[in-house]
Amino acid sequence: MKKQLILISALAVLFSACSKDDDETIAISKDAKFTIDSNGIPSPANDGLISSEDFDKYLKNNYFAEQTDGCRIEQNGTLSKENFWKDIIGIGPDGYFFADDSAFNYVLYVDHDPSIPYIRSGQIYSNGRAVVLSSADDKMPDLKILKANTVGFTAIRLIGVKGDGTPSYIYSSYRKVSESDFNKLLK
Repeated sequence: MKKQLILISALAVLFSACSKDDDETIAISKDAKFTIDSNGIPSPANDGLISSEDFDKYLKNNYFAEQTDGCRIEQNGTLSKENFWKDIIGIGPDGYFFADDSAFNYVLYVDHDPSIPYIRSGQIYSNGRAVVLSSADDKMPDLKILKANTVGFTAIRLIGVKGDGTPSYIYSSYRKVSESDFNKLLK
């Protein structure tokens, strides 16, 4: 009986440690697959978008900075083998602040006109607040949030439109940062 109790206790510690590890890390899955619709917009092939409850629990009233693990989503629904940020000079990852029913997106320029240190654009939530849309274009969501936990979230993000009009998206992760760290990113 004593051995069984020790075994049960050990299993409980193991399971709690696993769930704690899940909450302490956030990263994209390099094997993720996406479905691409007729407009070239990707959606997760297996997992859905986060619920409004998870949005409120993990994202609302928090600051986030995009990590450098982003990969471009190819037109066949797979991820590029190259890290999107690898050879890019002059533009940095984005920072997001989520509060109430609006978001502000900051795009940081490293070697740009110093009088324009960042671009700030308001955004709105829709679809259970799992998709962040630019107020200018509701057909191409800027950010589709896939999963979130206590340290951040992963998302599909619009990075631009190609010459033929096809949108280009990356899949990347965002880590929660303090308000002071977030403000440092804007300087």
